Amino acid sequence: MPRNKISDNIEGIVKYILTKNYSYYVIQQELARMNLNVSKSTISRIANKVGKQRQLCLLNSEKPKFHRRRHIATPSIVRRITSYINQENPPTVSLMAARCHISVGTTFRTIRDIIDARCRKKTPVHRLYPAIVEKRRSRAWRMYRRLSNEKYKNYLTTDEAWFYLDASRGIRDIYYVRSNQLPAEIKKIEKNDLHPVAVMVWAGASSHGKTQVYFIEHGTTITSKYYIEHIIEPLIEYDISRLFPGDMQKKMVLHQDSAPGHVAKYTISYMKEHNINVIMPLEWLPKSPDAAPMDYSIWGIMKERVRKHKVSTLKGLKNAINVEWENLEQEIIDNALESWAKRCRLIYYAHGSDIEHLLQ
Repeated sequence: MPRNKISDNIEGIVKYILTKNYSYYVIQQELARMNLNVSKSTISRIANKVGKQRQLCLLNSEKPKFHRRRHIATPSIVRRITSYINQENPPTVSLMAARCHISVGTTFRTIRDIIDARCRKKTPVHRLYPAIVEKRRSRAWRMYRRLSNEKYKNYLTTDEAWFYLDASRGIRDIYYVRSNQLPAEIKKIEKNDLHPVAVMVWAGASSHGKTQVYFIEHGTTITSKYYIEHIIEPLIEYDISRLFPGDMQKKMVLHQDSAPGHVAKYTISYMKEHNINVIMPLEWLPKSPDAAPMDYSIWGIMKERVRKHKVSTLKGLKNAINVEWENLEQEIIDNALESWAKRCRLIYYAHGSDIEHLLQ
């Protein structure tokens, strides 16, 4: 059955009221005050006609403006989205919107305003196998006792980290192509992922200051002999005597990770011969960057600062590392060391499990 034709008088009045950005319900009420009985579907037809006229550029410069009404999140949609976000591996906002047949904006507003939830990234942590978890649990409390009551001030914590040279040299990896044109050429960016230009850095920090930086070239195997000759001997000669002078050296404890060159019998015996107290492999928490100050704090800050240097050579990278290490504030080191004991205690209370997500 054909629709009734809309009179020019009613169409003109509705077009005028549409310029005021009223909702269809309000427009219907305004027309009722004029003794005009017009349905919402009729108002919608006129609005759609105006939209088509705008597309064909048939209106004058004073075009009526109206906005599409937002989707309404019904209770069933809210329950459905709530079930999605409560999943262990929740879908993306776009996927939830597609499944619920609503817009991405409506989905986002439902999560933010109605459900009152926020999207957060999962904290990346190391995979811990049951045997590692048990070792962390059994050793965490003893480590906490060794560090508590400011006894961490007797420790020199050390670690190594890789610093990589940005092969892109600051060139962005994106470019734009208009949808109605073919690119003149496919642009490329050179990367060096298989053999990145990098340098390993070894350093240590304490409440009394920091050591010098030791560079280990890419491809070097850190054997026990190399570790002693290139790191430990200079450390004893130049750093420990400076950071822990006199009787303080008797109380000093060297903290290092469980790398093969660090825990070899030859390395341990060398430490004993030179009266260097060191945490033994059976005492330290394995696979625990969340309990190593250099890992959970200092190296991250250093890499962020070094990245701001626009360097293109390995020599420039080393210079940037030296500059930022020299400028590293003692306050940052103190804050990292102060939380050391607390982290070990938290690992114990977490029964050896990851704790990074508990610290946020």
